[in-house]
Amino acid sequence: MSPNMQWARKWPATRRAVADSLRKGAWYRVLEEKPTDGVLVLDVATRELPVPRAAVELRGFPPERFTVVYRTLEELELEAAHGQVSRSYAVCPMSGTRIPLSGHPESLECPECHFRGEVGWWETG
Repeated sequence: MSPNMQWARKWPATRRAVADSLRKGAWYRVLEEKPTDGVLVLDVATRELPVPRAAVELRGFPPERFTVVYRTLEELELEAAHGQVSRSYAVCPMSGTRIPLSGHPESLECPECHFRGEVGWWETG
């Protein structure tokens, strides 16, 4: 892994046009930065996706804990129609799997990849 590698996730308040491409709370590897255009190219599901730099938060290391995501009222209404009503969920830092949250757990185990780790309640997506 390159020492200059960066990771990005969309800001929670980002407009829907970008929100449709990036999942809330998920971190993506930055493949390329185009400073003159203000664009980053992210690795999203093994394809390259250009996004505006202003639409994402950057960090220099991969995620280490579960990110907590709070659904909007609109999202809750859509999810309720499909039988899911969890107000929040955690995103696994390894697989990106969404895990419905009940209560306020300090740690979780991902049902997909079995990663076990801390829930970053202070680090919401």
